[in-house]
Amino acid sequence: MNPDRNQLRRDIRAARRAVPPAERQQISETTAATVLAWLRARDDIRRVATFLALPEEIDTAALNRALWQAGYEVYLPYVRDKNVPLLWLPYKEDTPLAPDAAGIPAPPCRDPLEALALDAVITPLVAWDARGTRLGMGGGFYDRTFARKIPAAKPWLLGIAYPCQAVATLPRQPWDVPLDAVASGETLYTYPQEQP
Repeated sequence: MNPDRNQLRRDIRAARRAVPPAERQQISETTAATVLAWLRARDDIRRVATFLALPEEIDTAALNRALWQAGYEVYLPYVRDKNVPLLWLPYKEDTPLAPDAAGIPAPPCRDPLEALALDAVITPLVAWDARGTRLGMGGGFYDRTFARKIPAAKPWLLGIAYPCQAVATLPRQPWDVPLDAVASGETLYTYPQEQP
């Protein structure tokens, strides 16, 4: 791992933790509304992958509820092993959760969906830049999972973040899969990707 990227991760995560609880809640709620508006504006989205947020991340609880209420099929990531792509498992309000191979709460591993069968993926991130480059936690799970994604095609990759997570530029590695958009509060940043 690049030491500069690791330092940036530490700095941005510290900035996320410094967001006051009331502001954190307000930004999480407006981000959920922004995401839902983006999804509703498209008629090609039915299967939406999301995630269960860490305490310092945008809270996804309200977003997940809104997705269920709007009738979307919701999926959570499932880590089978460190070096293999994520699977996506159906997630409903009453779905029991248990730790996956990485210790992350996930639904039971039944009826998995491959990544490219999804329509949209709401991704966690540590930082993002003006080109849609995403800096994650460093495990490479999302980049590995979406390595075969065709630019400017489904599944649409939509990051969610606090404004303090935006950076001017990130070095883009050959394996980095760029985001199609980022929702941060009431703002939606879009990053059109060119098809090869």
